[in-house]
Amino acid sequence: MSRERYPLEAARTLREQELEAAQAELAQRTAALAEAEAGVERAAAAVEAHRRETAAVAEQEARRDALGRSAAEMLGARDYLRRRRAEEDGLRDRVHEAEA
Repeated sequence: MSRERYPLEAARTLREQELEAAQAELAQRTAALAEAEAGVERAAAAVEAHRRETAAVAEQEARRDALGRSAAEMLGARDYLRRRRAEEDGLRDRVHEAEA
């Protein structure tokens, strides 16, 4: 009788080991997914903060333009805003990469 029980016990033990391994892998993948989602959220928040800062600078520069200033100052401000928008595009690309 003991010879008949051994294969059953071995099967149970193997099933328990496989279940534990699967649960450990699931926990690891779940943690990796959570970390990736947090990275996407951080990147999206950086884009939004950058966008708000750029909008504030654009508004400030528009007020300065309305008060009157030299063409060189206006062109310098325009170039700065163009660079800020290019930076924002780069940040958005990072968000898309993080989402992938």
